[in-house]
Amino acid sequence: MRSIAPLAALVFNRLFFPSFDPLSGTILALSTFAVGYVARPIGGVIFGNLGERFGRRFVLVTTLLVMGTTTAMIGLLPTYESAGILAPVLLVVLRFVQGAALGGEWAGAVLLCVEHGSEAQRGRNGAWTQVGPSLGTLIATGLLAWITAVLSPAEFQAWGWRLPFLASVLLVIFGLWIRRGVAETPVYQELDRRQLKSQAPISEVVKLHWRGVLRVIGARIGPDVWYSLVVVFSLSYLATVLGLPRPLALISLSIGLVFNVLSEVFFGACRTGSGAVPCTALE
Repeated sequence: MRSIAPLAALVFNRLFFPSFDPLSGTILALSTFAVGYVARPIGGVIFGNLGERFGRRFVLVTTLLVMGTTTAMIGLLPTYESAGILAPVLLVVLRFVQGAALGGEWAGAVLLCVEHGSEAQRGRNGAWTQVGPSLGTLIATGLLAWITAVLSPAEFQAWGWRLPFLASVLLVIFGLWIRRGVAETPVYQELDRRQLKSQAPISEVVKLHWRGVLRVIGARIGPDVWYSLVVVFSLSYLATVLGLPRPLALISLSIGLVFNVLSEVFFGACRTGSGAVPCTALE
């Protein structure tokens, strides 16, 4: 499901925006990736409300199904050559739905990880959620590097680009198997037992915790923009401007993602519920 980022940088301009010059086509192709980010807050509101009413586990299963379905459908989309303007329109719509599901899934996953552990383990447990995007992009770029090394450029543009999207079906099946075995969080079970669940969670958050919401938004904008810039734009720059072979560009990005995953786990484990602790206290 993370295949959209590298593919938007590599081939979407030729597949869905071929009538534009290369630069404009690349910008439009990358904008389909940005649509998912616009949709994330909307998904967070929708699925956050559902998570408070029906549980964190329910949201994780639902968002996984939505993301898996939309990702596979992107792999089945017609290109501009066969469907005209309908092709990029369908791509944008699917990206919006996928982004909304991801907005709900990420927040639900954070809650599930944090609420299952003790207060002293919140930093470490929450870090595993942030590993997901990096690890997913690592798997996607690794798969793309293998596909581009095996197929010719013509074969990759004709049908090879669809394979990572269609392969997401296998990840959905594996994810459902994993999540079926995850129990609802003790925090949510206690709220449900004591009938303390909020009837209007979004309204309460906005009215009572709006300062915290603004602080979190400000804290997240920088890292998310920088991550997307590095993962998406740098890949396009290496392949199109510097003229590096696609497999080499993807392998270079993969090496960086490996260190990204390791650093997220390491520094996440340096935090406890009461504040920072020395990194030597890793469990």
